[in-house]
Amino acid sequence: MPLIFKNKKISFIIVSYRSKQFLTDCIESIMGQTTGDYEIIIVENNSGEKLDRIQKLSPEKIQIIYSKKNGGFGSGVNLGARKATGNWLCIINPDTRIQGDIHTLSTMPENVGIIGLALVNQDNQIQAYQYGDFPTPQSILQNTAKKSWKNPSEESILTNWVSGGSLCIQRRLFEELGGFDDRYFMYYEDIDLCRRAKQIGQDIEWTQQITIWHYEGGSESNIYKLKKRYYTSQRTYISKWYGRIWNLLLYPLHLGLLMRVKN
Repeated sequence: MPLIFKNKKISFIIVSYRSKQFLTDCIESIMGQTTGDYEIIIVENNSGEKLDRIQKLSPEKIQIIYSKKNGGFGSGVNLGARKATGNWLCIINPDTRIQGDIHTLSTMPENVGIIGLALVNQDNQIQAYQYGDFPTPQSILQNTAKKSWKNPSEESILTNWVSGGSLCIQRRLFEELGGFDDRYFMYYEDIDLCRRAKQIGQDIEWTQQITIWHYEGGSESNIYKLKKRYYTSQRTYISKWYGRIWNLLLYPLHLGLLMRVKN
C-alpha cells in the first residue's frame, strides 16, 4: 500500500474555544511525532484567550488566527483552511495528542479523499461513534443509529463518515466541496461533509494505523448545552438531506430528551 502523505505538506487545523489548557500538549505531540513538512494553524474562536505563548512553541510552524466571531466548529475550520498551504488538511481537536507520524500512513484504495484517525481514551481503548453509516430519519426515531456501531478488528476500513475530531482531507477536495456547511454550529458538520464527498465518488477511510489520544468532553462540560447543540444539528442534517417535514417528528422527540437531561 502506498504512503499517502509521503512528500506531502500537512496543514494541521485546530479550532480552540476556551481550550488553551490543552493546546500545549496537543502541539508538542504534533511537533514530536511529525517528521515531514507541516504547519499548524490554530483558530481562536472568539473566546477571548490570548495564545501568544502557544505560538512561541514554534513561531515558524504555528500560525494563530483570532476569529472576530464564534460561528461554530465548521466555520472555524473554514477560516483556518483559507490560510492553509498544505496538500492535506488534518483537523484535530485541541484536547488531543497524536500518537504517531501521519506521514507514515498508508491507505487502501487510491480514491480516498478523507481519512479518519482512530480516537482513543486514556486506556488506549477505541472511543465509540467516530465513524459509521449515514443517519436516516428512521434510524434516529428507532434509536438504532448508534447501536449499529462496532469497533472493527481490521486496521483500516472503508466507511460512510468519520469524526471531525481527527479528520484528514485533501485540501483540493475541501475547497471543491466548499468546506464545512457552517449552518451546523457543532456536530453533524463532519457527517454532512463526508456525505457530499461520497456524492462525487470519493472514498472515506477510518484507520487505526495512527491513534490520537482524546480527552473526551474536554472542550464542553455542560451536558444540557451539548445535547441541545447536538439535537439542533441533527435536525439541520435531516432537514437538508430528507426534507423539513421530518422536523415535525424530531422536534418533540428532542424536546422530551432534553427535559430528561435537565431534570
